[in-house]
Amino acid sequence: MQWIFRISGPVLALSLCLPTAAAESYLLRADGTGDFATIVEAVEAASAGDIIELADGTYRGPGNRDVSFGGKEVTVRSQSGDPFSCVIDCEGSGLEPHQAFDFFGVGPDGAIIELYITGGYADMGGAIKIVDSAPTIEGCVFFGNRASDGGGGIDCNWGAEPLIERCTFWANEAEYGGAVCI
Repeated sequence: MQWIFRISGPVLALSLCLPTAAAESYLLRADGTGDFATIVEAVEAASAGDIIELADGTYRGPGNRDVSFGGKEVTVRSQSGDPFSCVIDCEGSGLEPHQAFDFFGVGPDGAIIELYITGGYADMGGAIKIVDSAPTIEGCVFFGNRASDGGGGIDCNWGAEPLIERCTFWANEAEYGGAVCI
């Protein structure tokens, strides 16, 4: 059976409008107050497009490091826009490795913006590890992070295509790529 449709004259186009969930914005404070107690809790609760703002302060300890985006395209950024005032201290070492963020399966709407990341230590990606992802990393400062293999600041591996803009890398160390290993 074949269907043939002919339309002549003016055409009225109809569209179906379905409600969409609006992006949420969450505020965290280094003392654990705010919408969530830790960065990990906020990322786990967030949906695609949500923004997690970190108030000025130093974020450290469990829940504020080793943050996996879990494939979600969310943004974690400093509220003030001043990376020197919004610090993630990973407190990593050879005996107890920790990094700030781990991206796997995240597109360009997954972002880290204007954060100061220090004290990361891992095999790959002292501060940030990116695998099969294309996150945006903008306006961040990477200081004193270390990887025993690649990427003292950032390690990009297996299909990684990040956009890294206006970032500063200072005193990061690795066997391959003290700042970034691609």
